[in-house]
Amino acid sequence: MFLDLVEASIREGRHITVDEAERLLSTRAMSFTLSAYEKLLGLTRDDMISIFVNLGSEHPVNTDPVELRFEEG
Repeated sequence: MFLDLVEASIREGRHITVDEAERLLSTRAMSFTLSAYEKLLGLTRDDMISIFVNLGSEHPVNTDPVELRFEEG
């Protein structure tokens, strides 16, 4: 689901929207993944939404090393 969303945003030449990121994180699979990232890395739902909507940005908005690596892909 995540890769489908990323591929669609690339094909359409746009960033993932906050609504799309929230819908994705609301799925059972991504809720499980988010729970693991929260426990292991301390990434919150808001962190993940920020990462998703900033994928491919020329100037990443995160300064946390883990979040920055996610944003950089």
